Amino acid sequence: CTTGGWVVFAREPARGSSQTDPGVTCKTLLADNPGATSGLYWLDPDGSGSVPPYQTFCDMATDGGGWTLASYAFAGSTTTSSSN
Repeated sequence: CTTGGWVVFAREPARGSSQTDPGVTCKTLLADNPGATSGLYWLDPDGSGSVPPYQTFCDMATDGGGWTLASYAFAGSTTTSSSN
C-alpha cells in the first residue's frame, strides 16, 4: 500500500508467536528466524497429531541457541532439563 510517497509493509507475526501458528521446535524457529530472541514460544512438534500446541521457553542464545526448556514436578519438587 502506498501512502503519500511512502510504501507501507505489513509485517506478519513470526511463527511460534501464537497457538494458531506454532513452530515445530525451538531449533527450527531459530533456523527460520536467526534474529529470534529467547522467550516464550508456541510449539506443536506432532503437527496435527493428538498433542495440542503448547507454550514453552526457547533459549535462542546459549551454545548456538534453539534450546527448549522442559520441566516436570512431583510431590512438591521441580526438575528442569533442556534439549536442542
